[in-house]
Amino acid sequence: MSWRRAAARAAAWSCGGALALALSATGAWACPPALAAAFAAQEADTDGLEALLSALHRHGASPDPACAPALGRVFVRARFGALPEDPDIFARALRQLQALPADAQHAALTEGVAPELAAQVWGSLRRRALEPRLGADHPAAALLRWPEAEPAPFGALEAAAAAALTQAAEAHGPKLLFALSNEGGSVLGELARALEADILAAWLQSSHPAHRAEALTLAAGLGLSSPALHDALDVIVATGGAEAEAAAAVRARLPPPAADPLRPPDLLPGQVAGAPPARLDGPPLPVAMPTPRRPLPLGEAAFALVCVGLLGLTARLRRRALLPFAALAALALLELGLRAAGAPSAAHHAPLFSFIPTGAQFWAPVPQAPGQLRSAGGSTRLRRIPATPTPGTRRVAALGESSVHGSHYLAEEAFPALLEARLTARLGAPVEVLNMGVGGSTSAGVLATGREALSLGAELLIVYQGHNEVAQFTQLRSWTPSTRGLRLRAALHQSPLVALLRRGLPAPNEAGPPPQTRPPSPPTRDEIDALHDLAVDHLRSNHARLLGEARAAGVPVLLCVPATNLALAFAEPFPTPGPGDAVDMDALYAAARAAAARGDRAAAAAALQSRIDRSASPRELTTPASDALRGLAADWGAPLVDLRAELLARSPDGFSQNGLYWDDLHPSVEGHRIIAAALEAPTLALLGARGGPR
Repeated sequence: MSWRRAAARAAAWSCGGALALALSATGAWACPPALAAAFAAQEADTDGLEALLSALHRHGASPDPACAPALGRVFVRARFGALPEDPDIFARALRQLQALPADAQHAALTEGVAPELAAQVWGSLRRRALEPRLGADHPAAALLRWPEAEPAPFGALEAAAAAALTQAAEAHGPKLLFALSNEGGSVLGELARALEADILAAWLQSSHPAHRAEALTLAAGLGLSSPALHDALDVIVATGGAEAEAAAAVRARLPPPAADPLRPPDLLPGQVAGAPPARLDGPPLPVAMPTPRRPLPLGEAAFALVCVGLLGLTARLRRRALLPFAALAALALLELGLRAAGAPSAAHHAPLFSFIPTGAQFWAPVPQAPGQLRSAGGSTRLRRIPATPTPGTRRVAALGESSVHGSHYLAEEAFPALLEARLTARLGAPVEVLNMGVGGSTSAGVLATGREALSLGAELLIVYQGHNEVAQFTQLRSWTPSTRGLRLRAALHQSPLVALLRRGLPAPNEAGPPPQTRPPSPPTRDEIDALHDLAVDHLRSNHARLLGEARAAGVPVLLCVPATNLALAFAEPFPTPGPGDAVDMDALYAAARAAAARGDRAAAAAALQSRIDRSASPRELTTPASDALRGLAADWGAPLVDLRAELLARSPDGFSQNGLYWDDLHPSVEGHRIIAAALEAPTLALLGARGGPR
């Protein structure tokens, strides 16, 4: 057995074993025997995750109250990363909890959610804050074994979390379970932060001075707050002594504790106070079907003519002084020729800035099932896919980020599955739309998944991506003092000539982040603008490579302009704006509302889009990135669906799409339905142009 196969099997057994242990510890074995066996399946041809997914699907029709604690643990584990962030795990578990009677829900909260949340919070605090600081010889090293060494305080934390959840359930009823998810407000995160603060409070009450000192240090740096932490600091301040001054300084900087951290929000994420609900009616907007431009853009063609002229002039004059310039001109012509011919770039061998989370989805063969691939890595849908489609089945691949993945919704509610049902009904033949969306992916991840989709026999690629590019590149400020080196590195990675010269050499190892060269500091306008430009170049380069490879395989590509909930877009002003660049984000929002009030929908949307474009850390699609997608469609003759405009058209005021999103950019179930409807016609047209299945 190869080491890769052995490692994969060990990981599968570990995951399944941990799951079985968690379920057995919470009373899951009181479930019906068949369901319990499915939860903990450890057969050689499956792993714990696949068994869990299968069990959740079978359990969904009639959830058993005896499984409530196990479902609570599964939900928390998936939400906090102990299990893959596949909504088919956490969303299905949560919905089954919501379908149970009140007493079973209470058991799920107190016997499942509370102890599992305490364990996950402790594990996160240990990994994030303790392990990087405490070596074996540190005076507070015993804190690394705190729950085992002092089980009573940790048990008290579990009991306090259970009591808080019980009280909140009595006060808020069914709303509490819904609010545990991000779609409902994520009060689970509020309780997690309060639990972290309570752990620090327990350490402040320790008899070990080193433990109290470590708690004071972390309390000052993490910005946590809870009534227990404030009380513990007050006790130290009141006793005087050497620690009192430090405790007083920490207490002065702490935010006030939340009065009711488990109160469901008055407005759900994606909603705007006073805004009317979005309209769900109306036909899809027309799809742009551009005519391809010439393969070599006008600017590059003019540069090529200059290089040819320089070579001719050198040959005619025979001046040795011109030879270096002629050599550079010859290299430039070779570079342009390789680009025009679609030659692979160096980025084919070493992904650009691979330490940025690209979310590239890779598919691994299933040893026990020849001819099948299994998704692995990133925030993906866990599934197996036959390497070739079933005879008579058309295969389409949806590529992109979390909005394709369908964050917080079941697989059948995300637009790839909805589109699959529409296409199958219209064509009268089976169509398979592969959901290859990866949460957090950049264009590098789309390029990687696109290549996998082509190898899987996809007849059409749908690309919905663009939100993450600038958001990921702004993180580079922590790794480099200047963007000039990054731009040079990008140019070298995008060059097919560099790839040609490096042929035969081993690819450089770029896994993992480089050493941090400086601490984060307030960004400047010029610095962020340079990173924005670099991000857009990265997007344009990777998508162009995918379009070229798909064209070479005879596979059309449907590009999408991703949708954005402009009313809730993040807008972070620059702390030190450049000259003439003071941006009043509130004024732009007020201008949008004024434009909407007078019926100028375009001006309202433009004002809110400018808030995104002028933000110090934009999370949504910027105008330059959107323009790059449109330019790619024009250059390659690829059809383009403007899903941003599609959802905006259903907003009564031009920007408040209440009901179509669950936050600033992720569509709701209704939003996914509208996206599927908008993609149906162009997808049918492109599949029809290809004829029957290959």
